[in-house]
Amino acid sequence: MTSKIDEHGRMRNMKTTFIYALCEPFNIERVRYIGKSDDPQNRYKEHLRARNDYHVDRWIRKMRTSGYIPKLRIIMECPFILWKEMERHWINIFKSIGESLTNIGDGGLSGSHSLGRKHSPETIAKLSAKQSNRTKEHQDKLTANHWTKNQGKADEIKARISDKLLNRRFSNATLQKMSKSAKGRMPWNKGKKLGPLSDKQKNKLSIIQSQRRIEEGWYDKRPSSKDIISDIWRVSQLLDKTPSFQEYQTYGNYGTRQVLYKFSKWTTACKSAGLVPNSGYKKHRKHKGGDVNDRSE
Repeated sequence: MTSKIDEHGRMRNMKTTFIYALCEPFNIERVRYIGKSDDPQNRYKEHLRARNDYHVDRWIRKMRTSGYIPKLRIIMECPFILWKEMERHWINIFKSIGESLTNIGDGGLSGSHSLGRKHSPETIAKLSAKQSNRTKEHQDKLTANHWTKNQGKADEIKARISDKLLNRRFSNATLQKMSKSAKGRMPWNKGKKLGPLSDKQKNKLSIIQSQRRIEEGWYDKRPSSKDIISDIWRVSQLLDKTPSFQEYQTYGNYGTRQVLYKFSKWTTACKSAGLVPNSGYKKHRKHKGGDVNDRSE
């Protein structure tokens, strides 16, 4: 906000800010905290959401557990360049009349709760003695323990988040909302010319895909040539004839892509199974799985 003091003592066209107070919920005259903000309403909401361990935050949390919240009171609007003096002024006034403020400092610290605090000579001597007695080995040990402890927590948190996301299931209502919001959305690659992949990119993708298939046991799940031949023979006994490619798609246990991966052609697979391709009849010879029943026209 900008304002400037005119001939009537009013501020116009000069940057200003506000000095505000947080008060007891049942008595706005009982002030517990003095602060400064350009937007007091937004700062008030931040106080209510705060999870810090400052005195004012603990006071607010204690009230909220009882079902109450502090009241916001705007004390004054002042020029921005004078806010530190005004904050100190009002803190001193409310302290002088016996108000139990939760402000740590005397004000004017621009949001810092510890800036300007001075330790007593006895406290300074204790801190100095404690630091000087630490050996390098002790300091290295503290540093190592700190990183190890935090890294363990980070890994645990990551695993917990990953497990929650992997096992997440959306309801039908949520899926419908997601589908509705996605309609009309422009795809990120629409109109973009990505171009062909380089040999280096192709090799990298191939390695990643191979590693993923190994981890998922994809290669262990693929049937062998012997498994496919036995299954084709099973389908031929079921239909009492040499199955066509479409019939094997219907009655076979393996995908046709797996068959073609092993034999390249359907006729080759049928011949390997001891069948006459595209004839509709079994070949008159012995198969590994047993004698082939003859069938004449």
